Amino acid sequence: MTIKQVTRANLGVVQQEFVKELKAVADRLGLDISNGGGTYSNGGTGTVKIDISVKDDGTGVSGAAAEFAMYARTSGIDPDAFGKDFVFDARKPWDTYKVSGVNPGSPKYRFSATRNSDGKTFKFTPDALRKHFPAKAVAA
Repeated sequence: MTIKQVTRANLGVVQQEFVKELKAVADRLGLDISNGGGTYSNGGTGTVKIDISVKDDGTGVSGAAAEFAMYARTSGIDPDAFGKDFVFDARKPWDTYKVSGVNPGSPKYRFSATRNSDGKTFKFTPDALRKHFPAKAVAA
């Protein structure tokens, strides 16, 4: 596929292709890579953001998973939810999402998940994830 003009519609496709192509480089460097959003300008230009994090910090847990666990605990979400699938809209049970990260600078849409069907990343509130992955009760 050759893109003749950058549009809002094809910017997401471009980003997915970039992430797919850079995955081998990220793996070689010990990094996790994911879609990080982007912006489109009516002048036919766009910006894509690609998020990276260290895959293994010696604990066997990726940097993204460790960061997620830290924010999940304070939000009442199971820290082990990172990488797990869930259905956001019960009317669309085929449309599943994988918990993929945290947006620390966002007070409302703090968590992100990737739609499994197309790899597009969406932001979710803590309440939305808490509904699917409530924190486990601590035994006394």
